[in-house]
Amino acid sequence: MEGMSSSTDFVRLARDTTSGIEAVHACFYAHAYDPHRHDDWLVGVTDRGVQDFSCRGVRHRSTPGRVILIEPEEQHDGDAGNSDGFTYSMLYLPQLWLQGTLDLARNDGLGFRATLTDDSRLAAAVRRACRAVHLRADRLAIDTTLDAVLFRLRFHLGLRDALMPGSDGGGEHWAILASLIETAKLNGIDPHVYLADILARIASGHPINRLDELLPWTWVASR
Repeated sequence: MEGMSSSTDFVRLARDTTSGIEAVHACFYAHAYDPHRHDDWLVGVTDRGVQDFSCRGVRHRSTPGRVILIEPEEQHDGDAGNSDGFTYSMLYLPQLWLQGTLDLARNDGLGFRATLTDDSRLAAAVRRACRAVHLRADRLAIDTTLDAVLFRLRFHLGLRDALMPGSDGGGEHWAILASLIETAKLNGIDPHVYLADILARIASGHPINRLDELLPWTWVASR
């Protein structure tokens, strides 16, 4: 990525070597990037300020909490929308990784429904995944945050819900849920109370380095 920056601008990049995913946290106060393209799928969120950019022949203005979705080889640029600058978090998802993780035979026909969207859950998931990669969290923590990104991303790619029976990966997700429910029962836990509580904690930003606290046997011990 090439850009013009001042002394107050910054770009922090971290790479997860297992998946090849890169996470960027950056800040710019004027011109950020000239028109360019990437081989990867880009999923990002504006954290602060106004992010002004062109993509698909349209000028977009992203404000805090909005999600930016850019396909491989889509030309785009970047500028601050005003003198206050902007900060954003972005994941660069390799094509082969996304294709394999979604159990797709190929990328043909795969594309984002929109370049700019409002999805607070996806925005939160992107921030958590970026943080996990930057902190070099353990494998379970990184994979869990990436799974949350993919779960929300499927809708924006026009794919069926990952938890719907018969969908790509649906059986695997249901098996995980069933295992958690049965384990909760074996530990004398009401599955409905358990699932409601851990989902609420995850949605509220439970620390990625303490996911083991949400496993049934650890969860009941802390009650």
